[in-house]
Amino acid sequence: MGDAVAKAAKPKLTSLWDDGWARFAGRYRFSGHDGVIQVVLLNKQLVLLPDNGLEAETKMVLEPLADGRFRLMAPTGLHSIGEIVRFEEKDGKVTGMFLGDTWNTRIEGW
Repeated sequence: MGDAVAKAAKPKLTSLWDDGWARFAGRYRFSGHDGVIQVVLLNKQLVLLPDNGLEAETKMVLEPLADGRFRLMAPTGLHSIGEIVRFEEKDGKVTGMFLGDTWNTRIEGW
């Protein structure tokens, strides 16, 4: 009987992906220096790829939270892991991204 209760209580996994999030994919310039970070779509996830190229192997994923916010997650202990990421929009266009408290401006046409 315990197995039946545990099975019934186990939450059903649902896809957290929202097709509208694809608009956040693009390149962003770090404030304060010329570094660039890319937000790419990979298997229905938003993934960060900084310009040093290291995270392509470690896959820094933006894990969806509520209200269009994401949490940066990765298997390594980089300084930004666990930070909240949110995107700014103006007049229907994505203008930038906050990674924690750091502003990153979207780069158009690059």
